[in-house]
Amino acid sequence: MQGAIQDLIELFVRFQHKEFEAKAYSPDHRMNEARTLMLLMDAHPQGLKVLELSKELRVSSPFVTQQVNAMEASGLIVRIRDTEDRRNVFIRLTDEGVQSAETVKKHFYELFVGLAHHLGEEDSHRLARLMNRALDYIDDRIFK
Repeated sequence: MQGAIQDLIELFVRFQHKEFEAKAYSPDHRMNEARTLMLLMDAHPQGLKVLELSKELRVSSPFVTQQVNAMEASGLIVRIRDTEDRRNVFIRLTDEGVQSAETVKKHFYELFVGLAHHLGEEDSHRLARLMNRALDYIDDRIFK
């Protein structure tokens, strides 16, 4: 069952339905904020650059900068200047940010545990395979 749940999670990350995303990621954080928390939680300990976050979130760097400013003001993240190359600034979670990221991840995971149990293991794998095939096709057409 663990493989089916992971398949569904990976599929969901690729699914871009705004209303669904807004409610599924977290009751306490906006969608992109919740996604940023999860990305930073899984990132290298040094953190991520704004450009890296931008690519992962599929949004512009100015959008990420605004979001980072708001999250920094909320105490969820800090900016750390690279000691080897002062032009580089990494974004890392604070302790409060780690706690928020864990809450978001738990909420997100539990949603898919329920879905996997609802569909069953075989149908969960089948749905994930079919949706991935469909999204691969669309990605090839749109993002060539």
